[in-house]
Amino acid sequence: MTTDLRYLFSFEQQMIGSDGWHGEDLTALLSMLADGRLAPLIDCILPLEDAAEAERILEDREVVGKILLKP
Repeated sequence: MTTDLRYLFSFEQQMIGSDGWHGEDLTALLSMLADGRLAPLIDCILPLEDAAEAERILEDREVVGKILLKP
């Protein structure tokens, strides 16, 4: 993916991101999940046959959290 930095500059945009995970961060995250201190926000659970609908919901930004596809 390429970004035209002139666009960011012209419209006074800001890019914030991360280049990935550090091992200790991933270990801490998984520990928090296992202990129940952190729970993912699940918006809906759909059958696998509705994968196209799940994609549409994501693209239309009608979702808050995650969509799970159940086989």
